[in-house]
Amino acid sequence: MTPATIDAASTDHALAFDLLAADPQFHRIEDHRRDAMIASALAAGVASADDLRRRHGSDPDAIAAALGIPVEVSATPADYGSTLVFAEYQSRPPRIVLFPDAIARVDACLADAAMRAHWRIASARSVYVAHELFHHLDADAIAHLPAHRVTLFALGRWRWTAGVAALSEIAAGAFAQRLLGLQAHPRALDLLAAARPVTRSSPASGTSTR
Repeated sequence: MTPATIDAASTDHALAFDLLAADPQFHRIEDHRRDAMIASALAAGVASADDLRRRHGSDPDAIAAALGIPVEVSATPADYGSTLVFAEYQSRPPRIVLFPDAIARVDACLADAAMRAHWRIASARSVYVAHELFHHLDADAIAHLPAHRVTLFALGRWRWTAGVAALSEIAAGAFAQRLLGLQAHPRALDLLAAARPVTRSSPASGTSTR
């Protein structure tokens, strides 16, 4: 493994950690479990992208068409205060909805020649289509995303648990990154659009980059 590969891997881990740290269940995840959760989610995204690319190629729109998933554009603004929504997957019926005003904020960052050369894309549209494709696979249990759960409440031998939603987001980003050959986890694009700094090295367990 080269130093460049190691740096890229640590950056992807840090970006994934940023997503995990924002999950409502983060404070319930033991420190020693966090790295394993991130690693399994990243690996699930990569494996799903490799499998889908073998069958349908690497064009997200072509894959969506092959799977019978319409890609629609919403006229509704996607800026909810501090939260930007770039796209969403709706399962009934299956469809991908894009929010062009939010995606335009990412594209404005890509207008810089150096940034565009780094990401090797002119628009982030394909990134968010790919991202939502993973959620379709996850909804249909095709993606094989490991089920990590945390304890909400315990009473004797009884345990009430919940899933960690951020893991699907981490995996979806890794899926898009692998499918499109991106230089980093697309979480970096989200942060750029929100004018937040991107951490370049992996944080220690128990810290947050958000």
